[in-house]
Amino acid sequence: MTWVYWPQDNQTATIVRYQTKGELHPNGNNYIFLNPVSGEISKAVYADKVPFVMRALNQVYPLHIGKVGISIFRLLIFLSGLFPIFMLYTAYKYNRLKSN
Repeated sequence: MTWVYWPQDNQTATIVRYQTKGELHPNGNNYIFLNPVSGEISKAVYADKVPFVMRALNQVYPLHIGKVGISIFRLLIFLSGLFPIFMLYTAYKYNRLKSN
């Protein structure tokens, strides 16, 4: 279990959010809605049962925060983020040498 969203009143369901094995999202995209009065499951939403478009959109966040891939892949993403700084530095040095 990752998160529990408690209801503000007796009409709103309690929502339990959890991660299943193999899911990339760190908090999970599976939801169970519990009836606030009886405690029975009123609805369940599973990440692997949603339409393809929603599954694709759910994979954007883990990619954005860097939770996807092995260490080499993460290092490659980190270095690609530093590449613009390297290009700016080399352009600055080139222009200084060219003006002398």
